[in-house]
Amino acid sequence: MPAGRFSANAMRRTLALSSSYWGVYAALDYCLSDTLSAVLQPSQYVPDPSYWNAGLLALLIITGAGTPLGAVAGLLCGRDGAALSVIAVFAVVVGASSSPGLTPLFVTLAVPLALGAVVLWSNVYQARAQRFWFLTNPWTVSLVLIVRPWLYRDILGDASLRWQLIVASALALVAIAGFSWLFRRRFSIQWIRYAAVLLGLVSIAAGFGMRGRSGFPATADSSQAAGKPNIILITLDTVRADHLSVYGYERDTTPNLRRFAAESTLYRHAISAANWTAPSHASIFTGMYTLRHGVRYDVPDNRLGTLPDAVPTLAEALAHQGYRTAGLVANYEYLSDSLGFGRGFDVYRLAMPWMVFEQSLYPSALRWMRRRLLPRIEEDIVYLNSERMTAEALRILDRLSSRQPFFLFLNYMDAHWPYAPPEPFLSRFAKPSRQRSNQEYYDLARAVDGGERVVTEAERRDLVGAYDGGIAYMDDRLGILFDALRRAGVYDRALIIVTSDHGEAFGEKSLLEHGKSLYQDEVHVPLLIKYPGQREPAEVSAMVSGVDLFPTVTEAVGAQAGPYLAGLPLQRGSGPSARPVFAESYLGPGMDAPRVRRTQRAIFRDSWKVTLSTEGGPELYNLAADAGENSNVIREQPGVAAQMEAALSAWQGNLAPVGASSGLDKATLERLKSLGYVQ
Repeated sequence: MPAGRFSANAMRRTLALSSSYWGVYAALDYCLSDTLSAVLQPSQYVPDPSYWNAGLLALLIITGAGTPLGAVAGLLCGRDGAALSVIAVFAVVVGASSSPGLTPLFVTLAVPLALGAVVLWSNVYQARAQRFWFLTNPWTVSLVLIVRPWLYRDILGDASLRWQLIVASALALVAIAGFSWLFRRRFSIQWIRYAAVLLGLVSIAAGFGMRGRSGFPATADSSQAAGKPNIILITLDTVRADHLSVYGYERDTTPNLRRFAAESTLYRHAISAANWTAPSHASIFTGMYTLRHGVRYDVPDNRLGTLPDAVPTLAEALAHQGYRTAGLVANYEYLSDSLGFGRGFDVYRLAMPWMVFEQSLYPSALRWMRRRLLPRIEEDIVYLNSERMTAEALRILDRLSSRQPFFLFLNYMDAHWPYAPPEPFLSRFAKPSRQRSNQEYYDLARAVDGGERVVTEAERRDLVGAYDGGIAYMDDRLGILFDALRRAGVYDRALIIVTSDHGEAFGEKSLLEHGKSLYQDEVHVPLLIKYPGQREPAEVSAMVSGVDLFPTVTEAVGAQAGPYLAGLPLQRGSGPSARPVFAESYLGPGMDAPRVRRTQRAIFRDSWKVTLSTEGGPELYNLAADAGENSNVIREQPGVAAQMEAALSAWQGNLAPVGASSGLDKATLERLKSLGYVQ
């Protein structure tokens, strides 16, 4: 080994070269991970400053730790040892993150290994090293390594493998050709480092700037919007009405909603238009039933319909009236802006736990380091909790309160599986004997739905206790939100709606979870509306539906009703005149058991409910006398049944779908599989 390699000048040159390699690599990694993700998918974000601060710290650590590592490699291996250190670290990180099996591993590591071979060859033949500098310089090495997996995961995730290879190869060739031209001008190492520092600073500023932007228009049509009430719509995902103390539940799950009810209107018999998130929210946002808006699965292709472009959403209708509009949702999959739910919002944010957000990004050294800087989080906690949601809602509200009138949509998820509120809420009603994993829970649901077993008393105690704790946790945060609205001076004149999209089954009718039936445990939901200026409580016993919320809001603001509306405006002291409401259930992914592979439609009129199904006979219940739907009186009441079945058939025949469907992207399907929804 030549002694000159360890001279002071040689060591300084090696250290400078290593800092260039690692500075460029870390800056480019940070740019793709933290900056371009905010540009390409602005709605998906983590409302946790510690996550983004950890990314900045990881950038500094990778640069600081990589530089001496590359310098040592350079001293031991020669001029391009720093390049080899970058390639080796990248190969280890990405290889460890690849799918199991030799073929995926080979495909993942083929480019790093080929690039490493070129670097070694040029290092051995020093006389030709300068000729290959265009390929072995810090910028080309970093681009060829990082951009390829970034393209595959973040840009071309839905494309075929052939198209991914074509685009990635073309981009690599363009980069190589570009740097071949640039480095003929003999750029010095110093200029390479300057460029790395510039990229890092611009990426940091742009990333934090994108995440901190308000997104609201600078001006509004004040003449059009003057005097109109603020609109606040809150959906408590997966909350059934009979588990709220404000609806008479024996456990005190909702003390804050009970206080809210003292100055609002409580609707005793609110029926969700569907039994799971996407179609139910679509009905709330459009005032249409699922049969018309089409947001449902097309099985077996797993194609989920989007909100039809021909129909204005609630946010679009309010934006047209001059409203500032903001949405913050915890259900990032089924309320995605890719399904149309973000239309009409100035700001629409899919709040995600950081580990879920990380799953959607390509594997990288920066993200590997960040995961080790952050405290460990339970992997099965897949939704943002109410504390984070409310904190972010208050931050948005602070900006909205000076831009009135506004529409704020909030979606909470703590009553959805995995039923994991923090203490003391988790153990408030029943200390769980154990915490099930996602896989265990969905295996249990499939076994119960398939008729293979029933939910035991111990299992039901654990599940219901944690579920009720989740409701109490959301209620606690709602109290904080309502207080903030009062302090901001917007509470009194606001139209505030608190409801749910669907309920949850805990073994009733030998079913578990939701999306499986139209029994009351899945479609009877809470609905409380505080009308502008309302200070006294009111109750409405008439049957109402989620489709009624769109016309209720548009009437309150003087907006024109759309041509497809199925709902009626609700009033503070009385329900709509006697009319039927409907609920629908369609086959979805994961519904493999024969007894749940069905389409169902139900009609509600007065206290009667008829359900027709593609599997099994019709069911008729008198909900006034049999709220638990224990006695099917289809044979005892043939006249009532015939009349309601005819009305249901006529309703179905008069509805035609609006718009077309588009499939879920590959990344979304993978996340749904990880949650247990799709097999």
